[in-house]
Amino acid sequence: MITPKQIRAARNFLGIDQKTLADAVGVSKMNISDIENEKGKPRASTLNTIELYFQTCGIRLTPAGGIEPAQNFVTIYEGEDCYFDLLLDVHATLKRIKGRMLCSGSDERRSSEEVICQLRKMRSDGIIMQSLIEPGNTYIMGKLEEYRWMPTSLFVDGDVKVIYADRVAYLVSWAGTPRVIVIQDKTIAEEASRHFDFIWIHSKQPNETTSQIFYEDRNGEN
Repeated sequence: MITPKQIRAARNFLGIDQKTLADAVGVSKMNISDIENEKGKPRASTLNTIELYFQTCGIRLTPAGGIEPAQNFVTIYEGEDCYFDLLLDVHATLKRIKGRMLCSGSDERRSSEEVICQLRKMRSDGIIMQSLIEPGNTYIMGKLEEYRWMPTSLFVDGDVKVIYADRVAYLVSWAGTPRVIVIQDKTIAEEASRHFDFIWIHSKQPNETTSQIFYEDRNGEN
């Protein structure tokens, strides 16, 4: 997770003041000042948003605790169909290699018919799906073994990520506009996959579903 030192360094590298950063990530200037001066304990979601903002600006965090210009490729999808647009890229990317699509924090109750149809196509093409979902959520449209309930301490409502191939997608909403930001970087994607897998093996598999809609025909069985 990004540190106060890295925030100061990234901000200075970009030549922006605390207010500009605060406006960009939706917090107050005082919040940024407190974080940089290590006053109090900032929310993990705030630090994640700041880190994501710097990534979209072309800044990468180094393992040694510094920063450097990123050599990655950033794609942004905007609007109400942004998640569907992301799925088209996931499909095109993974179809050839039959890879994994790892979803963290997703909620199938919010899926449109268009999204459901696209996910069915992806499954039929051999793409493997794994989802970390809200603890206790039983609205499950796939096979139970494809899901795990995240530990309560790790679940954050609205914090949705999709990891696939050499890419990590973040679902965000800035200024009320739904956006998906995709960062194409092998190192970042591998680290995100390892983190996902660690949570997966320490999480509980759901034992029932209350959904009446499924990706595959179950002949009336749940």
